[in-house]
Amino acid sequence: MKEELLSKDCIQIADSVTDWQAAIKLAAQPMLNKGYIEERYIDAMIETVNTLGAYIVIAPNIAMPHARSESGALKNGFAVLKLKTPVYFDESQDSRAVLILPISCVDNAAHMKMLQALAAVLGDPELAEKVVGSNEIDEIYNIFANVELEDE
Repeated sequence: MKEELLSKDCIQIADSVTDWQAAIKLAAQPMLNKGYIEERYIDAMIETVNTLGAYIVIAPNIAMPHARSESGALKNGFAVLKLKTPVYFDESQDSRAVLILPISCVDNAAHMKMLQALAAVLGDPELAEKVVGSNEIDEIYNIFANVELEDE
């Protein structure tokens, strides 16, 4: 996977957060710091969950917050927040996540490429389990970095 989509400094490990809004804010902070998104993009990700619900929980223990590109996406990329204690995006058990993956895509083509990259890891049960179970930044980075995409 290309370095510009994920760098080690966009991966964080934390014990817990107070709520799902804090999880999104913490997870997205490295993207804000690197100029991938504007502050309003974080607000838009939170508003999307408030409006549409916990649909961002895409698999057991995995959430992928995002917003529309015009809400402040500046560059393509994603970040990783690995929590040791799950956060819940609503009251149901199905809404829990320990892996928060905010994504930023500047257009539809970038969005498809990002989903391809993430699906290569998260769609492989063995790799997904390794990421969800890891508490090591280097290990998480290496799992994503070793994914081969079609045009690489």
